[in-house]
Amino acid sequence: ARQIALHGRWFQSNLVAVNQLGTLQDEEQRLLDPAAVDFRAADAHPQWQPEALQPPGEPVVLAGLWKLIGTEEWLPYQIVMIALSALLTVVVFDLGLRLFGRRRTAYLGALLYAVFPPIAWLSTIPHLDAWAVDFTIIIAALLVRARSAAKATRWLVGAGIAIGLGSYFRPS
Repeated sequence: ARQIALHGRWFQSNLVAVNQLGTLQDEEQRLLDPAAVDFRAADAHPQWQPEALQPPGEPVVLAGLWKLIGTEEWLPYQIVMIALSALLTVVVFDLGLRLFGRRRTAYLGALLYAVFPPIAWLSTIPHLDAWAVDFTIIIAALLVRARSAAKATRWLVGAGIAIGLGSYFRPS
């Protein structure tokens, strides 16, 4: 995300900066804001590597937030992820209601989703797996809606778009 936001380099990682941040985070045993790290030496002597192992979705979202906010801090991203996870509780409720037709079951599913510790934890750190969960729920909800709709085309198109977007975050 730093390479996109600051240097306009898409699909590339500066291994010197990545190693620097990783080493500092290991030493301090916590997530550090890139804004709090002095990357001047890493940026002056970069070691560029094509980014082929990780999907580009999360870095693009992160770079966009950093450009919008004007700083390389994790907090705006964490707020977006927490808000998205909270909104997905409503989607889980709707999904449960459509699948089982019982409000109590839908409320129970939404409650279990809302208090599931791994989901809550993934919502607060930059990690691809949170997006995998989010897109899976959204795709399932769209497909279930398509199943019961008189005109399913718009729901199926929405599911197709969600599948396409989801592949930019976690293709597997």
